[in-house]
Amino acid sequence: GGNAPYFYVDKVYTARQNVSEATQTKITMDNNQYDPDDVYDAVTNYRFTVPSGKAGQYFISAGIEGNTSTAQDMRALEMLIKKNGSTVNTGNWMCYSNGDSNGATLCLSMVLDLSVSDYVEVWGSIDTVSNAGTNYLEAFFTGFKIG
Repeated sequence: GGNAPYFYVDKVYTARQNVSEATQTKITMDNNQYDPDDVYDAVTNYRFTVPSGKAGQYFISAGIEGNTSTAQDMRALEMLIKKNGSTVNTGNWMCYSNGDSNGATLCLSMVLDLSVSDYVEVWGSIDTVSNAGTNYLEAFFTGFKIG
């Protein structure tokens, strides 16, 4: 169709990803909800790659939810969208009362000029006050060609 290729993948609550304290981590979204052109690798690299003949502008959107197992312990949540390994967009949530939450959500959207074989990934990190609990990330990632 006119906006092909397109994809939608996620990392759901029942398979949420454990992440180390204050460490940027690629989110391994392995629940491939919709990917008719097979452009998202949900098995090995967890990334969208522009296929042959499909260079152009792409609308990219992603969201993450971070949680910690220790109540009222989350200090910060960060999400990064990376193109070919370099950060092209960043979102941050910070709790200025020094850990008054155990969960937060971030969403980012953007338009990227992409060439054949360029790849896009979503990364995240959680920072807590106590460093004592387990940190979890859930996420979604979607994109489609617009021009």
